[in-house]
Amino acid sequence: MRTPRPGPAPIVVLVVALLVVALSACSGSGSGRRGSATTDPGPNPTSSDPGPNPTSSDPGPNTTTNGPFTEAGTLRLGSPLGCITLEQGSTRLDLHVSGYELGTSDGHPALVGTADGRAIATSGDRFIVTGYPRAATGRCGERFDVENVVNVAPAGS
Repeated sequence: MRTPRPGPAPIVVLVVALLVVALSACSGSGSGRRGSATTDPGPNPTSSDPGPNPTSSDPGPNTTTNGPFTEAGTLRLGSPLGCITLEQGSTRLDLHVSGYELGTSDGHPALVGTADGRAIATSGDRFIVTGYPRAATGRCGERFDVENVVNVAPAGS
């Protein structure tokens, strides 16, 4: 006696059932999304967090104790003493800039990188730096160890 083999009908029913489940999972219903890129109504409501948020855990301002100082002035390079100085009225800061040295650019004194020889400033430029003053005054002025060059504005700009 032969056992009848199932025909294609049960397999078709199974495939259709799986497709229905897959399509209903992708339909977006119950997914928690508020809309799609084409139907998004705009910003989320702020009723649950209307702001501004409290700053009681960090009221500021934050301490700057032991932080670097910012100094600005006119850069003077290559005086007869070979100095790199920042003039601020009658005050002269003797700048010690790690990674840079006194050099030339187009025949004029310049502050150049020791690694690449690229000039970043010339004498007379407006120069802004951060760093730390040192308790020493030498032939070029009050010593200032530069931590960071913040800005260079060419002379006359």
